[in-house]
Amino acid sequence: INNEEQGIWCRVASPDAGENRGFFFRPEIEDEVIIGFINEDPNNAIVLGMLHSSGKPAPITAADANHQKGIVTRSEMKVVFDDEKKSIGIETP
Repeated sequence: INNEEQGIWCRVASPDAGENRGFFFRPEIEDEVIIGFINEDPNNAIVLGMLHSSGKPAPITAADANHQKGIVTRSEMKVVFDDEKKSIGIETP
């Protein structure tokens, strides 16, 4: 796909999806994604997941103890689960 042609839209895999329920997280423009194809058909592409990288690091610093998990939006709204503290933090910018 070049910049002058229109690409195809991909469905996005999710941990849960159903009528009027489920997870809703779409990748942002310029995010790195992993793509799969139903029946190896490039017209049936699915985003299987998104990736952090050295250029786009995770919003929560990785640690060997791995106590923190969370969700951070592009405007820095946060929900952080901390297993060590047994706490859930919610933050807005």
